[in-house]
Amino acid sequence: MRSPLRQTFGPLVLAAIAFLILLWTIGALLENRREAVTQIEASLQDVLAARVAAWESELVFTLDGWGAELATSSAPGLLELKMKQASPPLVAAYVWRTSRVGPALTTEIVWPPIPPSEPEWGNKLCIRQARETLADPMATADDLLRAYDDGCTLEALPVRLAAANEAAHRLAQLGHETEALALLDRTGVAGRPIDDLLKRGVPPRLVYALRLLRADILLTLGDPAAPDVFYAIGDEILGLPPQLQATASLLQYVRYPIQPKLTQVGRGADARELEGRLIEASQRSAGFAEFASTILRRDPTQNPETRFIRDQYDRTDFILYYDAAAGPRTSTVLQLDQTELVKHFMDRTKRHRSHLVVTDAAGTGIAGVPRGGPIAISVPFNKTLTHLRVGLRQAAVDEEVARSDREILIVVAAAVVAGAMLLLAFVALVRANQISAGLLQRQREFTTRVTHELKTPLAGIRVTAENLASVDGADEARIHELAERILVEVDRLTARVDEVLNRTRERKPPDPVVFDAEEIVLVAIDAWGPRLAQAGVRLTADLHATSEVRGDPSAITDAIACLLDNALKYHDPAKANPEVRVTLRQEGLLVNVEVADNGLGVPPDRRTDIFDEYVRIEGPHRGLAGGHGLGLAQVAAIMKQHRGTARCVDGFDGGARFVLSLPALGPAPEAEAGEELLEDEG
Repeated sequence: MRSPLRQTFGPLVLAAIAFLILLWTIGALLENRREAVTQIEASLQDVLAARVAAWESELVFTLDGWGAELATSSAPGLLELKMKQASPPLVAAYVWRTSRVGPALTTEIVWPPIPPSEPEWGNKLCIRQARETLADPMATADDLLRAYDDGCTLEALPVRLAAANEAAHRLAQLGHETEALALLDRTGVAGRPIDDLLKRGVPPRLVYALRLLRADILLTLGDPAAPDVFYAIGDEILGLPPQLQATASLLQYVRYPIQPKLTQVGRGADARELEGRLIEASQRSAGFAEFASTILRRDPTQNPETRFIRDQYDRTDFILYYDAAAGPRTSTVLQLDQTELVKHFMDRTKRHRSHLVVTDAAGTGIAGVPRGGPIAISVPFNKTLTHLRVGLRQAAVDEEVARSDREILIVVAAAVVAGAMLLLAFVALVRANQISAGLLQRQREFTTRVTHELKTPLAGIRVTAENLASVDGADEARIHELAERILVEVDRLTARVDEVLNRTRERKPPDPVVFDAEEIVLVAIDAWGPRLAQAGVRLTADLHATSEVRGDPSAITDAIACLLDNALKYHDPAKANPEVRVTLRQEGLLVNVEVADNGLGVPPDRRTDIFDEYVRIEGPHRGLAGGHGLGLAQVAAIMKQHRGTARCVDGFDGGARFVLSLPALGPAPEAEAGEELLEDEG
């Protein structure tokens, strides 16, 4: 059989190897953390670039579909309105067809309808005559009104409005604001819709010249409605279609005089709101100008690819999606708003949205979160918003690194736990080996002791039998003596065998019953009192009334008998008055049976392990008592079966005291029995 050292060496080597592997794993994980951070940044950049590419592909697919629909639609105006309500919203759509007759290339604009050029009204006779009157410094207000009414009354509406405009201006210059206002109101321009006036051939510049003059006169006269009139004119100008020839120049009216006038009368918020819309309207106008001046003149067959066009040097930056192959001989241009495109991208980017930012080439933020540290990762738009970049702030990288650190910590923690479990297993294995070795040693001692104690009576029986065989048959007294000796040795041998069998066989307790603890203590005292008295040991009992207990009375009696047997075996022959005290009392819900003596006692460091099997305390006068180290182990087993405890503490006068504690079924009775003294009567 292997020695305990050899049994321990193998697990120790395995534990050392596992510990070294654990240290190497932790070191490798920490060493690779910097590389992991670099990989995280590269991975985030790849993810961001893939998101941009996916969004651009999705956008191009949507715009291609819109272009194909517009190219074949019989109602492009309704379709354009529908697309303006989609996502991303459309700013404007332009559709045209091209055809070639020989070398000549002709273009037909399908949408939007292009209005005719503005006519020149200045050569009309009535207007020339009116201007002569207006130039006369001596002309009165009536002269000016007659010049308008008499000269141009029979002319077409645009001519009459042109004459009224010049007459009203002159009247206002001469300080006749009331007459000028009356003249303008007679034209009816203020209340007519712009579309109606355009259909009747009135140039849009003339319409807004009249309306602005009227608003300015109202402001001069202190009319409270003047600011609202200025705002309404600006609102209407910003809604003009970009294909109107005069739209680009009319937009300048919003910046001056409308915005300054609104600011002057305390309507700064309205002025700022018009400024924001003016930028959008200017972008629409610039986009149409690019379409009309450049794209419309290209041969689509020479450049059929789709592409984005923008003017990065203009304050009114526009973005056009040019599809030269939207349909047979049909091309389309879709004008988009940069702000809406960026918003569309942000809305469709869920991952790391809280750290996403869009910047221009200089790194100035266009959209996204303003906080979260510097921009750590940045990728460009490759097809659409090529002048912008998409970035992730440092907080996104920090979050991914923290997540990676948590994963590393989980691995490290798992390794530490595994290592700890391995070490605990090693400790448990070593402990088990030690216990096993100790148990084997005790078993060897037990075997040697039992063999010796069994051989001794056997040898006595053999010697006595041999002597009996040699005795003369007539010597009956000698034969009787030897036979008595044989019976004594047989009894000793039987006692030793019964002790081993009783202590080692598995006890199967019967069904528990309720009994009085005092009764079983008295039974044990009755059985062992005479033996103690015969050995000269004084026995006293202090029995108090207790509650009943539940269990096996026979097993509890055996446990008490074992303690009395040990008190007899290990009494100190050197003491003149050996004594054993049995006490029964209840403390709370515990019934305690104590057997105390003034014998050889139990060393304090052995008072726990004496309840293990095969454990005996060797020493002077102890070996003569016999026994195999099974009695107290059986006592502990009995108490465990009864949910009680057995412990050894100090006795009196150097002896030992064993306490058996059993769960009580109720509180202790108030009455207590008096002390009972049991002594040897001889």
